[in-house]
Amino acid sequence: MTKITNPTSNGKADTPTTNPNTVNRMGIPAPSSRSSANIKVSLVPNVLEVLTSNPLPPQAHCLLLALDNLGGTATKAEILKELDNTSFNTTQSKDRIWAFYRQRLMGEGKDYGGANPYLVKA
Repeated sequence: MTKITNPTSNGKADTPTTNPNTVNRMGIPAPSSRSSANIKVSLVPNVLEVLTSNPLPPQAHCLLLALDNLGGTATKAEILKELDNTSFNTTQSKDRIWAFYRQRLMGEGKDYGGANPYLVKA
């Protein structure tokens, strides 16, 4: 039985494992200025009516609560940080919860397009 050796460059790709000098040149794109992480969102003026007529799951409701705690307008990062001050509890990451509910909360996408939104871009 042979032992697995340390990885070496096969000439096809340099990675930080085979060449530590490539750590900062991995081709990972910079965040997009149009990503959902950089937009500000606001609660719609009739959010209480929409919430009453279309109740949300608890995790999505906590996203709205966090935004309300921040004064009604905030970025994704601010909302996710504020979730620590709500009853939000899950084993999944906050980013994943935001990604799952964002289209529903904003009334976007093929499943929720045209629905009454809870949030709008600020």
